[in-house]
Amino acid sequence: MRRIPQFPTIAIAIVSMAALIACGSPSSPEVTAAGSPASAGPMNDKERLEAERWERATEGLAFETTSGLVEVAPLVTGSGLAAGQHLAEADRLVGENRVMDAMEQYGLALRNDSDLAAAYRGLGAMLERKGKTDSAIAAFRTAVDRDTDNLDFRYELAMSLWTASRQEDAIEEMNAVLLADEEYARAHERLAVWSYYTGDHDAAWHHLHRAEALGEEVPAQLVALLEQQRPDPGASR
Repeated sequence: MRRIPQFPTIAIAIVSMAALIACGSPSSPEVTAAGSPASAGPMNDKERLEAERWERATEGLAFETTSGLVEVAPLVTGSGLAAGQHLAEADRLVGENRVMDAMEQYGLALRNDSDLAAAYRGLGAMLERKGKTDSAIAAFRTAVDRDTDNLDFRYELAMSLWTASRQEDAIEEMNAVLLADEEYARAHERLAVWSYYTGDHDAAWHHLHRAEALGEEVPAQLVALLEQQRPDPGASR
């Protein structure tokens, strides 16, 4: 349902910037080829500990690849059973907000089974939380590559691309979600917001109406902002 706040236009615009731009800030420095955070100088004890934790969490994983996908060094003794156990443990650790420990378990799951799409998705989510957006994109893209039918993976890839300020790529991926399932309500909600910020107001109105029709709540201030730029083309129908 729409809930248009009753406050001045300037206030709407200010609030909207915080509420609608969920993504787009510069990501943290990416990992080096060795997998550890880049460092400009000597590390103190805390930085050294963090670097060691990062190396342990990403051991056997390469994110900066020519394919754009995560490359995995398999364990000689790897097994599907062990992969499932590590995946379950990773999901449990996420629930405890233990990001680095969860990353390590997702990595071990993948080193036991490099086709385990859910582990790439979980790894991508953890990388995003650590501010490693480019690596997160590689992980989500690999999840999509391993399971092309899972639209949630493609949705998260689109969201990650938007976070990286790759607007055209993000919109293209989100439209691919709708191409596969036109009733994917969350995709309509995001495209309504993104279309507004890229100046495609007709598309913004279209996706806003589709999101509402599918029961997806849209940001209340989006309606007011759109009405300032372009009258609702469907209002007179």
